[in-house]
Amino acid sequence: MILDSLDKVGMQIDDTAATAEQMSASAQEVSANVTSSTSMSRNASENSQSVAAATEEQLASMEEISSASNNLSEMVMNLQELVSKFRL
Repeated sequence: MILDSLDKVGMQIDDTAATAEQMSASAQEVSANVTSSTSMSRNASENSQSVAAATEEQLASMEEISSASNNLSEMVMNLQELVSKFRL
């Protein structure tokens, strides 16, 4: 009877140890997944910042193009006015 009880306790200890090992492995897996998620979040943030910077550069370029286009339009109008003064 005592030996049976000791065997049962030993089996329970083995089961508890196995469960603790499984929990430890699961905790390590969760930790690795959190680390991976953190890394992906950082990369996404960096990519978003790069896109924002590129968008700002494109906006500045578009403003320059618009300004140059306006200047050319004014030059064309001035040239047309000057040419209209000459008659052959």
